[in-house]
Amino acid sequence: MTSASLNTTLGWERHRKTVAQLFNRAGQSLASWWRKRRTFHTLMELDDHALKDIGLHRSEIPSVAHHSLTSTHARWRD
Repeated sequence: MTSASLNTTLGWERHRKTVAQLFNRAGQSLASWWRKRRTFHTLMELDDHALKDIGLHRSEIPSVAHHSLTSTHARWRD
């Protein structure tokens, strides 16, 4: 293999790696969005008494759904 073909091969390998990383990040973002959406809808289905039992008010649900799933501890179900 010549130096020029080796450089071309390495260039394509970097390109493939970059594209793979892009798809990986997009997949992670989509999965995160889906978990947040599922959490939001699950909490919204609870009645006010159940929410009070877990220490939440209905107005806090959007914030809780958005912020609680950013920690690594919240990913135990996946």
